[in-house]
Amino acid sequence: MQGMRIPRESPAGWLIEAPAKLNVYLDVLPRRPDGFHGIRTLLCPVRLSDTLCLRPDNALRGEVRLTIRSHHRSIDASQVPTDDRNLVTRALRGVWAARRLEAGCHVTIEKRIPSQAGLGGGSSDAAAAIVAANHLWDLRLTPEEALSVAAAVGSDVPGQLSGTANLCEGRGEQVTPAPIPAGVPCVIAKPAAGLSTAEVFSRCTPGEADGGSVTKLLAALRHGRWQKLPSLVSNQLQAAAMELCDELRMLAAAFHQFPFVAHQMTGSGAAYFGVCRSHQQALQAVAWLRARQAAWAVATCTA
Repeated sequence: MQGMRIPRESPAGWLIEAPAKLNVYLDVLPRRPDGFHGIRTLLCPVRLSDTLCLRPDNALRGEVRLTIRSHHRSIDASQVPTDDRNLVTRALRGVWAARRLEAGCHVTIEKRIPSQAGLGGGSSDAAAAIVAANHLWDLRLTPEEALSVAAAVGSDVPGQLSGTANLCEGRGEQVTPAPIPAGVPCVIAKPAAGLSTAEVFSRCTPGEADGGSVTKLLAALRHGRWQKLPSLVSNQLQAAAMELCDELRMLAAAFHQFPFVAHQMTGSGAAYFGVCRSHQQALQAVAWLRARQAAWAVATCTA
């Protein structure tokens, strides 16, 4: 799978990073015949990652044994499922099924990405598991096969396979590389409350399928026209999420008071992000937000 990450060996097992993502743009389109909403979204990974450690154990015969560890008091490891509800389990079983392989694996996930934040932590973990499994068992999946497995696991997973920025369409399985440069400083913050993706989508009114706005945003990013970002970044789920979460509304108001280049909610929330002019400004913004509405805040940059 060209362009994808490669796990690295360690005494504990094989390690691979699973970066969080920001939705720099997100359109929700009408429901498709399969029941899923169509989407058009620009996903950008950042240098905030979970770490997966995989130890193959074929004696487990199709079983995945998950251990979750937390790196921040705001991330409750006990709330992350370790059974078949975890997307990593579904991803590994999907990869093995694609090659009719009866394998097993111990997986430890070091969680740094909060849940119910719209940062794609679970989907990124699943994408990393697909990439790692392809390498560890030498499965030689084609990009099309990897995307097929990823799409069966979840709508956000295909766009996170490469660990690079992508424009995702359809229900997320149509993936096109996007020109977002690495190293752009940003801040991500989250209130104590989380949000249910299904509930936020149920409150959202789907838009039209013209695609003109994201084309303009891609052109601005390609040419480094950062001054255009405030009028071009967009998240159609934001209004619905704000209706459901007072804490998110207050966090957004705090972002409005700081001189970010641009800012908005990511995914279905409840995390919110701002693009900064410098890494120093990002650090200042984190301290500023922690003193106000943010239960969790981090300075990072695009990956």
